[in-house]
Amino acid sequence: MTAPMRWNTAGITVPDVARGMGVEITKHMMWSVGLTVMAHYRREYGALPIKDLRPKTHAKGVHCFAIYPETMRPVIEAAIRAYGAEEARQLDMGRWWVTAGELPATV
Repeated sequence: MTAPMRWNTAGITVPDVARGMGVEITKHMMWSVGLTVMAHYRREYGALPIKDLRPKTHAKGVHCFAIYPETMRPVIEAAIRAYGAEEARQLDMGRWWVTAGELPATV
């Protein structure tokens, strides 16, 4: 029997918070939200967040994730909500073009 995996670092990750919010995270969302949160952390603490190996979100194996203190949860949640709002705006714009019956000349 294999011993359960134990992580070296306590803390939360962007996928942890997204799952806790009931949000299905995509690779694009992970990169976008992750960069936003990392930039905030760097401004706040003057360094990059620590990283640790954690299970991959959609595949077998492990991946190196940025680990944030629990106090960063509101920042991560806000970044996830902001990403969702931007995605919704983009979808609304797409629907407008379809209902208008034409696409802009640049598309």
